[in-house]
Amino acid sequence: MLKLPKNTVKHPLVGTIEAAFTQKIAPLRPQGTALASFWSLDKALSYALKQAGAAEGFVQGLDQIERLLVKEAHGILLLRKKTGQPEVSRLSRLLLLSNDGSERFYHKVDSILKAHGTRTWAVVIDTTAETLGKLALPMGTPVKGLLLADRTALELFLANLVSARELVTLQTSSHESPSSL
Repeated sequence: MLKLPKNTVKHPLVGTIEAAFTQKIAPLRPQGTALASFWSLDKALSYALKQAGAAEGFVQGLDQIERLLVKEAHGILLLRKKTGQPEVSRLSRLLLLSNDGSERFYHKVDSILKAHGTRTWAVVIDTTAETLGKLALPMGTPVKGLLLADRTALELFLANLVSARELVTLQTSSHESPSSL
């Protein structure tokens, strides 16, 4: 797992954020080398997806995602050459995937992660492309892969996720029925 974004490290619920990523890590696909986190779809994740979608924080489709990451990597390389700064392995992009993709789809994701794994992590959500699209996209179009395309959108997504989980936990522990997020 990559280091969390700098502002996320300062979040009061940073332990909850770390736990979300490290609870279940496994190879993305049986023959692949890239690792991913595997998350269940709960109310908090649904809420965070809706908020990120409303803020138009996603890039959708593997071809667009790959083009964006290649373009950014080129810019980062030029900047590193100019400044002499070393490469930093820190999470700044999050690839959210449905669990109903084909072997070819996950093979493509595996190659994207190999090329951009110093700043990109993948999460496979236990849901279909149809449900992921309904939650995350304004038009509700089915989608198997979404990228949180910048660090600020990622930090907001993670803050919404853990804050919503904390709220559900507090409501459940106080024996109230959890409200609809």
